[in-house]
Amino acid sequence: MKILDFNQTVQFLTLKPSHLRKLIFNREIPFFKVGRLVRFKASELEQWINKNTKEVLNEQ
Repeated sequence: MKILDFNQTVQFLTLKPSHLRKLIFNREIPFFKVGRLVRFKASELEQWINKNTKEVLNEQ
């Protein structure tokens, strides 16, 4: 099980830090705390990405 810290998650998801903070604050992304530190399980993030990915249809 791979555990990511805040900065690693920003890079993993290619988000701005402020956007990740918003997702955490609104509890829209899976995370857990170790003391006061926010951590993320890479496997849960991958599931979250798959669940929240929308397919784009090409209309021509």
